Amino acid sequence: MPQGERACRLRSLGTSPLAAEVLIQHRNEAASSGSGLLTPSIHMTRRDEMSYGARIADGRQVELCDECGFDGRDIVDDAAELVAVCGRLAALVDERQDASERPGPEIFSATEYVQHSVEVIEGILGYIATVIGIQAPQVGDLGTAVGVARAILPSITADQRAALLYDKYRFPASVDWLLQHLLHDLQHHVLDIRRGYACITMSALPEVYTSRRDRPL
Repeated sequence: MPQGERACRLRSLGTSPLAAEVLIQHRNEAASSGSGLLTPSIHMTRRDEMSYGARIADGRQVELCDECGFDGRDIVDDAAELVAVCGRLAALVDERQDASERPGPEIFSATEYVQHSVEVIEGILGYIATVIGIQAPQVGDLGTAVGVARAILPSITADQRAALLYDKYRFPASVDWLLQHLLHDLQHHVLDIRRGYACITMSALPEVYTSRRDRPL
């Protein structure tokens, strides 16, 4: 294994645990409905030293992550945030010759991360649409994801956002938290893709020096 790739694997590079969890939770429903939501075809590693989850802040469920720094309290306009993160994901694969290259055998390429992100958007927004009583959207790419976000998210009322969902998650989850969870997943994948590109480059270039650690500083 090249030195650069070994360094990446020691850092347990891979998708965030969010993505695998989201798809697993929606897999059975998608299979029965024929929505086309896919389970990832590769094993996705998780970082044992990373933690994320829901907390109560000022009476509201918020999502927090100690790796990428996501804080749901910072989200003012989730539709605008979703549009923005879709733009960042698109920019990371546009005109990149290595967008389809995997940093390691069990790690998504940038293109695969983007496709996975589209599937997660469709799964979560489809679930929320069902909860609030509208037709579940079809999301085929980041462009349609942007259109769906602009059409659906601003129309969700405060009461609908506060509604608790009992059938998908390990705790009563609010619609508001689920939207944060989606944004966190997508923003985390921006980090995953950038980290993957760095690993590809480290593996390809002659090594001068490599600092390795099992945990973040």
